[in-house]
Amino acid sequence: MPASDANSELSAWIAARAARAQALERAADVQLEVAPRSSWTPALFDELYALATSMSAEDRANFEHHAWTNDCVHLFRVADSGALAGFQFWCCSPGRQGMQPVILGGKLRVLPEYRRRALHLRSALTYYSHVVRSRPAERFERVSLASLFGFVAIASALRDQRFLAEDTLAEDERWLCDVVQELAAVSGYRYERASGVVHVNIRPTAAQLAGYPATFYESPLALAYRARNPGFRDNGCYLAFGFPLSLPNLQAIDAAITRKLGAA
Repeated sequence: MPASDANSELSAWIAARAARAQALERAADVQLEVAPRSSWTPALFDELYALATSMSAEDRANFEHHAWTNDCVHLFRVADSGALAGFQFWCCSPGRQGMQPVILGGKLRVLPEYRRRALHLRSALTYYSHVVRSRPAERFERVSLASLFGFVAIASALRDQRFLAEDTLAEDERWLCDVVQELAAVSGYRYERASGVVHVNIRPTAAQLAGYPATFYESPLALAYRARNPGFRDNGCYLAFGFPLSLPNLQAIDAAITRKLGAA
């Protein structure tokens, strides 16, 4: 399908879903608040960092350095109290010759007691919809530098995705390795193009590791991740993966939101 036709179809689907998405957010017990970069304050970072380090060990300078490479943060707040239940940072790069624009979501954190509300998926569709509406003539690639837990949470809701490394990408897609390398460098990370491993100096806490059943670590997606990053528990490394912002992938995410909220 020509790019213009695909973009038109994607935009139409997003427009048709908009009213349902707004109704869902109004009714949810944990609601999504968009905080653009211009509104960030030291008090907000105190709140974000306290939540983040309850699950992953990371020093404050590392946390803030990466956070400030983003354009906005989605705050997940409990509707009746305003308490922070989690957050997700987002940014979108400009396109360059031979490269599509790239959407990057970073530092997804959700407190264990507020999982199973599809928060990361609701956040993703909110940001994707914003980007597509604001730049309707462009096609986008979504890139993530993900922990095992983030990878499984995101990839399980997709139609297709792949790790971003030289051995997984066709020659005409290896520009994505250049993009990941640049994104990693901006955040002070180091990317290994051959394997897709990204040295982020962030480690899961013992409580986070123990919070998932043994079956989780043996699931097909978790095994694929572990095969590339076997030392994920303590090596301070994530993996780069990505997927096209296509209609099938967005429809799959929307279906996963419906399933998760129906089972909650």
